[in-house]
Amino acid sequence: MIDTVGKYFCFDTFTTPAIIAIAYFLGAIALTGGPILYLCGITGLPQTDVYLLGSIAVLTGGNVLFRVICEFLMVIFTINEKLDRGYR
Repeated sequence: MIDTVGKYFCFDTFTTPAIIAIAYFLGAIALTGGPILYLCGITGLPQTDVYLLGSIAVLTGGNVLFRVICEFLMVIFTINEKLDRGYR
């Protein structure tokens, strides 16, 4: 317990990768659920062609792009941790 607290306050371990994983999970739910709710007609927005195409684009491309961004951030933190271990 004390070792964990010491690592936290000395910045030996990063909490950001865990936050990124949680943000990805919540973002994937929002990027999937929002367009599905719109396509089902639950949101109350008008069902125009632009909104339909936009919701389909967000459903497919939004999830992929959001995943790539989260993976990029995780790679940066992984590189940082590996470089940090190499200098000790």
